[in-house]
Amino acid sequence: MVEYEGFITDIMIRIAGDIVLSENPGKGIRKWREFFEMSQAELAARLGTSPSVISDYESGRRKSPGSQFIRRVVKALVDYELERGGGQRLYILSRQLGGERFWEAILDMRDFDVPIEINEFVKAIGATIAVGLRVMSIFMGTRWSTA
Repeated sequence: MVEYEGFITDIMIRIAGDIVLSENPGKGIRKWREFFEMSQAELAARLGTSPSVISDYESGRRKSPGSQFIRRVVKALVDYELERGGGQRLYILSRQLGGERFWEAILDMRDFDVPIEINEFVKAIGATIAVGLRVMSIFMGTRWSTA
């Protein structure tokens, strides 16, 4: 299996997190396996196990899988998608999940203690307004000062 970077890694982390944080990780595995249109037999073959093991996890007959097993499941699903369809479902997921890695750029986020006019804020951060204040006023539903 290949090591992935960028948005594919982000999607893999989200899928694994969805499975791990689910009340029933087996149902999570089934959900993602079905999303990628992979059979239990195909997933089992890629993991070097039997289809009954996959069935047991998905039905809850077997205890929750460990994190390493889930990691292998997610990699198998992604590999299958890339080999079979060129990653169309991964692209769809990246668009649905935002496709941006904002958490790497936002250092802090808070509300102001007291409201300020937009022109004060723009001046304080040394920015330039890219749209007219009237457009911003209509979009935000607020009256903006142009002073």
